[in-house]
Order: sequence, then C-alpha cells, then structure tokens
Amino acid sequence: MKVLFSLKEKEISSINKNLFNDILSYLRENNLDSDRISSAELSKVLKNPPVLTPEEFAQEIIYVILASGFSQRTAIKKWREIMNEINSNGANFDELIQIFKNQTKIKSIVKAWENKKEFRDGFYNLRNENRPLQEQVDYLETIPYIGKTTKNHLARNLGISIVKYDVWIQRLGIALKYPELSKKETETLIKFPVTDDVKVICDDIFNSLEEQTGESRGFIDVILWKACQLEILSIK
Repeated sequence: MKVLFSLKEKEISSINKNLFNDILSYLRENNLDSDRISSAELSKVLKNPPVLTPEEFAQEIIYVILASGFSQRTAIKKWREIMNEINSNGANFDELIQIFKNQTKIKSIVKAWENKKEFRDGFYNLRNENRPLQEQVDYLETIPYIGKTTKNHLARNLGISIVKYDVWIQRLGIALKYPELSKKETETLIKFPVTDDVKVICDDIFNSLEEQTGESRGFIDVILWKACQLEILSIK
C-alpha cells in the first residue's frame, strides 16, 4: 500500500480538514473506503440513524458476526450467500453450515434471525434522548456472538457515532501529541480499555475534525483507522 502521509518523517504534525479530505478522497478513489456499505452511506447513517425493520436489523447482526476475524471481502461474500439462503429458505442450520463452516457463528446467526424482532425492539426501546447512547451499545452484547469489541462495529453500522479507541487510533493520537517518543515508548501508553489521558488526546483530534468537516466522530474514526491500518497514513 502506498504511504501518502507519514508522521515518522515529520511530514505532518496534526490532522486537519485538508489532510482528512485528502485521505478520504484517496480511499474512495481506490475503493478502500467501504465496510459493507460505502463511506458516503455510512456518513448518512451516522448523521441520521435509521429505524430498521427486524429483518434489516438481523442482517446487520449477521454481517458483523461474519466479519469478526475475517477479511472484509470474505465477510461480504459469505454474508450475501447466507442472506440469499435465509431469504429463500429461512435460517436453517444444516443449509447454512454448508455455506460457512463455523458452527458457533452459524448457530449465532440462526438465533439472531429467529429472535430478530426481540433484539430489534430491545435496541430501539433504549433510544431516548434522556438516556446515554452507551446503554444501546451495551445492549448489543446480549445478542449471540456480539461481544465487547464487535458491539462497537455493530453499533456504528446501526447509526451510533462511536469511537473504538483501538490500537491504531491510540497510536495515532500519542504520536501526534508526543512526536519525541520512540515507537517502543508509544506502545507502552496503549492500553485497553483506553486510559483517560490517551482518550483526551484522541478526542482532541475528533473534536477538531468534527468542527472542521461536519462529519460525525464515528465516521472520522473509521476513516483514520482505515488510513492507519492500510499505512496510507504511516505512524511507525
């Protein structure tokens, strides 16, 4: 992958609107911006979260179950095959296991589909301006196979603008704040869950870019994560 921008070489010392838009344009031009949906669609979802039908809700669950531990390309391919089978013949374990030979995931997919209305209603019943969004995010852990990491992926695809503070985002924030640190010193500051100090550093980036670009912090997180993970934005 082509490195366009590098903190290592001190080419950049901050992430501003112009740099963010350059990164986003490169990702889009090279078809690197999508998850199951394009970055443009994700931007819309995060700005105006939809209310999904039980079937649509289950589809999002199923994609995230498949995506865990697998490449995006594999997950999308298998997701399409599985949804075609479910829409044609229902969620039958014996048929679905022929498409994707992971018993734990297929059992979870069957349960997600069979209980789609319960899970969907449970999620949306927590949508209230007087309640923290984190309640909705945490609720997703009640769904089979959705855990502490995958709940964030699912939440974002459902329209919650959440920041994951994963290793790439923490590394980026620390490198920008403390450019004098060595790679080894930077790595010692990366913790899970993220420490309050590092969270503040990362939030400064998101707050600034939210104001400059008009995008949600969840969207900004996705784009910066992908740029770092692909080393378009190098922080080594």
